[in-house]
Amino acid sequence: MLRVNQLSGFGVRIAAIPDTVAFQTSSTRETESLVQGSTTLTLPAGIQAGDLIVVLDVVMGNTVPSAVTPSGFTLALNTSFSNTTSVRSVLLYKIAAGTESSTNITLMTARVDDNGDPPVQGECAVRIAAVFRGSSAITGVTVASTNAQGTSGNPTAQTVTASGGTPPLIVFGVYEDAVVNNGEIAGAVGTRTMSPAKDAEITTASTGVYLAYKIYNETPVDVSVDMNDEGNVNMLQSLYMALTLA
Repeated sequence: MLRVNQLSGFGVRIAAIPDTVAFQTSSTRETESLVQGSTTLTLPAGIQAGDLIVVLDVVMGNTVPSAVTPSGFTLALNTSFSNTTSVRSVLLYKIAAGTESSTNITLMTARVDDNGDPPVQGECAVRIAAVFRGSSAITGVTVASTNAQGTSGNPTAQTVTASGGTPPLIVFGVYEDAVVNNGEIAGAVGTRTMSPAKDAEITTASTGVYLAYKIYNETPVDVSVDMNDEGNVNMLQSLYMALTLA
């Protein structure tokens, strides 16, 4: 909703103040040779009620794991692909209640054998949390223009039709080179684009997975998201989230 400046006296002019949103903080976890029970991500400190929490959860290895949606979260994207490595990539979001700072959430579990041991190849995970805060509390999220592709070749460029959304909104791009070799993340995303240019991106030590974002507080335009063919297991995802503020 729009807020207004309140003035008094003759010649009063009331100007609308647009709602805005900004990035606040993030946390990450990268796990190689994932074993049963290593399924959590610690959310960052400083989360306030009315913040938007966005979580990217990527598990790769011998088999495609089942998607997991933690309590209070909503699933925005859910994509799987199998080639030399199998991968599932999910994007989740939640409007914070104010109790989430530095807490653990349970996410996808890698496959284990009948004895509870990890597979020979090993299962790996990349998990990213990003927190955004509005000029007032965020009360609603509308997900739109979702795109997803897993391929052994060059992913097709995706267009996020943000021009049709009401700001403030956030465009997200997810880029993955999801290759596992001997229990280690072997992929690394090279050329990846967002046009108009992203505001920032978040990754982990292996650089096999990136979460990029662009915020529009006014006049959103369509955004192109693309990446090169990085090998046998490429994953490209994108969407926007339009936010309603109190």
